[in-house]
Amino acid sequence: MCIRDRAYINRMTGPKILELKNLEQLKAVIEQKIMRSILVGNEQKFLPLYEEIAFPNNDIGFFYANETIVKEIFTDVSLGQIIFLKESDEYMTVFKSEFTKENLKGFFELYKRPLVESANQPVMQKITQKGGPKALFLFRNKSAPGTPEIVEEFKKVAKSMRSLDQFFVETGITEGLEKKVAAYFGIEKTDLPTLEYIGLLYTSPSPRDLSTSRMPSSA
Repeated sequence: MCIRDRAYINRMTGPKILELKNLEQLKAVIEQKIMRSILVGNEQKFLPLYEEIAFPNNDIGFFYANETIVKEIFTDVSLGQIIFLKESDEYMTVFKSEFTKENLKGFFELYKRPLVESANQPVMQKITQKGGPKALFLFRNKSAPGTPEIVEEFKKVAKSMRSLDQFFVETGITEGLEKKVAAYFGIEKTDLPTLEYIGLLYTSPSPRDLSTSRMPSSA
């Protein structure tokens, strides 16, 4: 059975870590479109905890390989680190912390989440629930001049400030649920582009204004 088929079955029937025994298998995993995690090293001191953390994360393909094999492609990684790959936002993130259950849990919970979310129902439910995470909203007009630059700046801020209790949401004001979100904050077309952070309205009239230096201090 090929790596691609095995990973798919693992995701459907339950998580299981799979060893990559050669460079060809490693390349096959890299080419997959699912989220995938590659542990650097096949030492027994890492594997039980790695397999345990895979159990609640069955939307990720979990793999491990000898350090020598991994370094054929990822030259800067070290034994006990984890390469996490996904197709959106950030292609590659590396776990470099102490190899503990708490650190691993926090890493996957944070980095499998999109860097910038959309204002969909699951995200809004998490944000609006009692004791839920904080959120910084970017309300923008997709077709307006300068919007791509604004969005890129927003992603840079999200990358520098990301945490488990902080969401970053990019949204318009004209479609579906985003209409209700905009109405809740009192955002109108003439306000765009605008940042909203826990009730603090901040208007950004040009792409240059959307930067960490101009962010509300509470953010």
